[in-house]
Amino acid sequence: MTHQRPKTAPARVHPSSRPSTSSQDDCNPNNIFVAVRVRPESEAEVRDKRYRTVVRPLDDRVLIFDPSTEYTPRSQRSIGSGGRTREQRFAFDRVFDNLASQQDIYEGTTRELVPFVCNGFNATVFAYGATGAGKTHTMIGNDTCPGVMVLTMQALFEEIERCKNDSVYRISMSYLEIYNETIRDLFVENSRALELREDP
Repeated sequence: MTHQRPKTAPARVHPSSRPSTSSQDDCNPNNIFVAVRVRPESEAEVRDKRYRTVVRPLDDRVLIFDPSTEYTPRSQRSIGSGGRTREQRFAFDRVFDNLASQQDIYEGTTRELVPFVCNGFNATVFAYGATGAGKTHTMIGNDTCPGVMVLTMQALFEEIERCKNDSVYRISMSYLEIYNETIRDLFVENSRALELREDP
């Protein structure tokens, strides 16, 4: 999941940087926040012993790819004669493990953007990943477990209600699907493919 922060919002330090003071954060020009969510294994994946977990969160900032385990054959643990592990570590602004709730994801990635949007700043939040990675569940969820989009809309209207005596808001909405480089309007039943136009 990635979002672009309003440029006036305090930006967090890049994961590879050392911890900094709040004053340093305020001066950081970085306004892109990248979070990773590790989905739980399905029951079928748990039952099938031919496969193993290929990613593992080390903490809330670092994700391990191809983690070595005691069950990993020695030939798969090392590369060449040097015995180097195939394990790779990557740092992100935030890593959520398979126990993270929808609320955890929302609170850790998107909640702070709502007041800035109500103050006129642009913000974008999107999920990216392979088929079956959990994008739709994370963004939309279901009736008992609402996703980031639903929680954001609730918070947006709550913020508007809170500020109604100070500001007047006009709300418009579009709901588009981008799939295989084709754009469709999901508010229109059997929508035809839409043309992509650039702003002048």
